[in-house]
Amino acid sequence: MTTDNQVRHTFEKGLLLNDAEMERFHARNHNSANWSDVVTRVKTWNDEHKPFDRGLRLPLLQYVVQEGTGGALVPINQELVKDLPQANLMEHAHDQLLSRLDFQKKTFEKLPPKLQILNLNYLIQNHYDKEVLLRCIDGNQVRGLLSTDYSPFDDLELVEALAGFPDIDTANVRWDYSDDKVLHCQITFPSTATEIRVGDVVETGLHITNSPVGVRSVTIAALTRVLLCSNMAIGDGGGGGFFRFRHVGDPDRLRDHVKNAIESAKISTVKMVEQFRASVNKAIEEPATYLENLAKDKTNDMTQAQFKAALNAFLEAPEPNLWGVTNAITKAAHTNFGGEARYEMERLGAKVLDKGLRN
Repeated sequence: MTTDNQVRHTFEKGLLLNDAEMERFHARNHNSANWSDVVTRVKTWNDEHKPFDRGLRLPLLQYVVQEGTGGALVPINQELVKDLPQANLMEHAHDQLLSRLDFQKKTFEKLPPKLQILNLNYLIQNHYDKEVLLRCIDGNQVRGLLSTDYSPFDDLELVEALAGFPDIDTANVRWDYSDDKVLHCQITFPSTATEIRVGDVVETGLHITNSPVGVRSVTIAALTRVLLCSNMAIGDGGGGGFFRFRHVGDPDRLRDHVKNAIESAKISTVKMVEQFRASVNKAIEEPATYLENLAKDKTNDMTQAQFKAALNAFLEAPEPNLWGVTNAITKAAHTNFGGEARYEMERLGAKVLDKGLRN
């Protein structure tokens, strides 16, 4: 596993990184100013890497280990698959192959190459007589290995679904991140700027995310951003304002669902603004204990590192109310974390806000 991948996986586990790791990781954040920049970047990536899909019965392939490049799949009979003589497995696709064969990664990594080949080919030929979908780029690089039930819906299709959406041309891109597994993009609409109290203005918008390799569903969520501190909360926390669609079925159905979800999510931001306004008057007597209890609540799925980061953020600007606690969580999210960990923590901020008002 490469150093970059270690950095990404570390973020996914919700751990704090050192300065060097932070610098490498944030290279995956893009400097997009507006929505057209995002569309241009995604289209450029698409043109450069030329993604395509290939459905094949797995037993028609055999696993080989390539020196310095990891594993690959090659056809047993080259005449059957002339357009893909060798499919090099990127790390995520390799993990997906092991998962489909029910072969633990830790066990695999302990084996010498000859036993890796022997074990995987035995399982391919004797325990998985099914067709798989190879999601390829750059001619023969496999970024995802999925079942044929998977309905491809790439990042380009997602960003194009927002074309013509009202105010999209004036939207500000607040966060634009992508790696070989996921895309996250947050946009806000300047016309929605609302003062919660003197000096604290929020804008509302959308968070969109997708994974073309099976990591997560297509997601459209309401978003609220506090302009002064750049803190963002995703979804309204109460089950609304958050729409998720699995990569199954007709791709046209996915496009229709995405467009409808965009409209619904934008409406849900009205509720989020009112929640933020109400949180200012929701006193919390012992905020540190409150945060600690949030971390102990297993339904929040909050790591110890995330709790410490949120507590430190609160102590930098202590405000003993729900507004202060929520902002501590969302500030820690974008200051200390990235990728999936940032996304989940910003979702937690909305959840804490909603739950705190209801209780």
